[in-house]
Amino acid sequence: MRNPACLIGERRAEEIKLAIGSAYPSGRDTETLAVKGRDLTAGLPRTVYVSGAEVREALREPIEAIIEAMHGCLERTPPELAADIVDNGIKLTGGGSLLPGLAELLHRQTDLPIT
Repeated sequence: MRNPACLIGERRAEEIKLAIGSAYPSGRDTETLAVKGRDLTAGLPRTVYVSGAEVREALREPIEAIIEAMHGCLERTPPELAADIVDNGIKLTGGGSLLPGLAELLHRQTDLPIT
């Protein structure tokens, strides 16, 4: 059964993403987390339980945008730099790189080493 729409804050969303989220199917898919927020239908406080698979689905669009942007950059990369990328791979940095499974997903999408 699908959870009702529940409004949560940005900080809590980040905590949920790091706790049970992933970019690629993993053992986190069956993990669940209690999330407290405001039911958007009734307007009342509510607790819902979300799974890692639901969080991954919620992250699907932004992750697809990252993959699309990466493909666009690689297509415009000069041949000399492309050779270096093939040899050395791509290094992920920043908060988004902490998302479990992101490096594996990007590797599967580009066939390049991702760290």
